[in-house]
Amino acid sequence: MHSSRTEADRAGGRHRTVLTAPTLELVCHACGYGVVVRRPPSACPMCGGRAWAPPLWRPFSRRPQPPGDAA
Repeated sequence: MHSSRTEADRAGGRHRTVLTAPTLELVCHACGYGVVVRRPPSACPMCGGRAWAPPLWRPFSRRPQPPGDAA
């Protein structure tokens, strides 16, 4: 799946469509190292593992603190 965006061409006001790959958030299956990339890396830079998976969905782990609450 590719996303596209339109840019104005500097040479004459023409438009062209540029295809860009969507970003992927992945976690190394072996060590848990996380990356955000456009395509999966061939190997983990930390442990050399080759298996990647999407991170676990944790909807409440990054919840902002209410104003006035000390963390």
